[in-house]
Amino acid sequence: MNDNERLRQIWEQRHELSQREFGKRFEIGTGSAVSHYLTGRSPLNLSVVIKFAKGLGCTVEEISPSLALLAKSAETLSNKVEEINSVALKQRLPILSDDYLLGHATIPENQLSEKNSIVSSLVLTEGAFAWILPDQSMEPEFLMGDLLLFESKETARPSSFVLAQHNNRVVFRKYTEQAWEEKLVFSLKPLNPDYPTVSNLTKEIKILGVLKELRRVFGVRNPNRMGGVFDI
Repeated sequence: MNDNERLRQIWEQRHELSQREFGKRFEIGTGSAVSHYLTGRSPLNLSVVIKFAKGLGCTVEEISPSLALLAKSAETLSNKVEEINSVALKQRLPILSDDYLLGHATIPENQLSEKNSIVSSLVLTEGAFAWILPDQSMEPEFLMGDLLLFESKETARPSSFVLAQHNNRVVFRKYTEQAWEEKLVFSLKPLNPDYPTVSNLTKEIKILGVLKELRRVFGVRNPNRMGGVFDI
């Protein structure tokens, strides 16, 4: 289910105003504008989702988990204005390619440059890194070309999003786990049903990092247009 479908489902359950009245009261636009968001003819953005959430009495995450993550990142940045203004508190993170993740454990700091790294104000441990999503496996919540920041030393928990090594490939999936015959079995599930779920029942899985931040350049869907997936 995508964001617009979730919005329409919540609308059908909770709305008390007509589309015209709702759009005017919550500054979304005309009744036609509201209808276009509900039917998916117009893509949702964070500003619009916040207005719908306020009017329908729900959370942003109920409508769009990915935009909620963006809002959370923005709130974190806002709460750390003084730290952001202090260069000493900014952390430079490498943007790692699949080849590098499969072949190396760490990256020397003296190899970081503006071309192959980004600056983050999040408080992350040594070993944190960034990675660019190269496929459509996690649509509609995460889009090809999204820049994702990972904490490499955090333990994965159910429903967290993780980057993992499986069968000599790097995959980004949603983490789930269950006990099976006195063994902890975990699976990594895509949000796009066209891609496979992987499990440590058949192949060993190594968790490389737990997602901490999503950065999206709207309108860009090809990772190569963002500078590529960098080799260090």
